Amino acid sequence: MESFLKACEEVTVFSEDSRQIVEKAFGRLENIAVRPHQISYIPKVEKQHKSARH
Repeated sequence: MESFLKACEEVTVFSEDSRQIVEKAFGRLENIAVRPHQISYIPKVEKQHKSARH
C-alpha cells in the first residue's frame, strides 16, 4: 500500500490528524495534501410565518 500511495500524484486527506494517521501507518509521504471538508453552497431559505393553532 505504501508504494501505491507514493506512486499517486496526490493523496488528499481532510485534516492534519488524518495526515498523521496515514503517515503513522505508511511512513512519510511527500504527496499528501490537506484539504478540509467544505460546505457546498446552500441557497437562502425564505422564512415563512408560523401558522400555529392555539
